[in-house]
Amino acid sequence: MSDELVIKNAKLLSRLKQTIEVLSKIGEMKDGYTAGHQRIVALLSCAIAQEMKLSDDVIHNLSIGALLDDIGKIGISSGILNKPGKLSKLEYQIIQVMMKMVMR
Repeated sequence: MSDELVIKNAKLLSRLKQTIEVLSKIGEMKDGYTAGHQRIVALLSCAIAQEMKLSDDVIHNLSIGALLDDIGKIGISSGILNKPGKLSKLEYQIIQVMMKMVMR
């Protein structure tokens, strides 16, 4: 691989990491109650994967997946996310629709 291609790949990887971090932080801003949860899940899942001697690629992908775990929260209103008590039938349906959209 040429030096130029290596440099471009490194820049792309850096931008991808920055994008994932921003998306993760947006999710945390939407739901302060679980702020930091994604980072803890990423650390724990990567530590377990290392103990299992999984490849660096698998560990990297686990980290990304954990940081994006709650991405669906971005599209759900804070009123629903932070509502104490049981959700109404309509609120539950809203969450289901949003999760279906994210899972596509």
